Amino acid sequence: MRVVYVLLAVSILFSCSNGTELTVLNTTPQKDIRVEGMTGRRLRSYDMGDLDNASNEERAFDISKLDDLMSADKIRNALKNIDDQEALFKTWHVDEATSKAVLARLMEKDKRIANMPILAKYNDFRTRHAFNTIMDSWLDTKTLDEISTALKAFKTDPMTIQFRAWYKDGITPTQFTSALNKITNPDKRKSYGALESHYKEFVKMKDKEAAATIKKAAEEMN
Repeated sequence: MRVVYVLLAVSILFSCSNGTELTVLNTTPQKDIRVEGMTGRRLRSYDMGDLDNASNEERAFDISKLDDLMSADKIRNALKNIDDQEALFKTWHVDEATSKAVLARLMEKDKRIANMPILAKYNDFRTRHAFNTIMDSWLDTKTLDEISTALKAFKTDPMTIQFRAWYKDGITPTQFTSALNKITNPDKRKSYGALESHYKEFVKMKDKEAAATIKKAAEEMN
């Protein structure tokens, strides 16, 4: 009987021991599951934050304003008149959110081909502002590009106004050429050759006018 009791006791202890080991083993996966679940919740929370940020960016621009900013009349006038074009593009380029919204509307599949003329001009406008090069305190490529764009539309006023300002400040054709030579892109530099020639002629004309005025004043004094 003692043998039976001993065997029975050993059996019970063995069973309890196995049970304890199983409990520990079962606990570990449960902990892993809880950690994984928490990690998953953290990831989901992070993803929701990303969505919130994206939504905030979308909300940064009021889509309802597009209809007014991009009205057919405004675009039509912009294609006809350089002043209207510059004015319109400035409202489109007021900030990154507005510009992206405008481009997205222009690039819609059913409108892309029809919008190509205005899209090309707006991209030129954006390029002028994004890649502006400052050659001197009084000269940058943005200014030159705006003058060149106006000349293509047979508008000489921007060029004349700028030339007068340079002449008044004593900017010589040689200084203008030296500033232009700071442009490292040869094609870009070449594109301003016409303006370089125009300014030389402008200065010659102004010098002649000044000389004639001085001569006339001297004759009147005599």
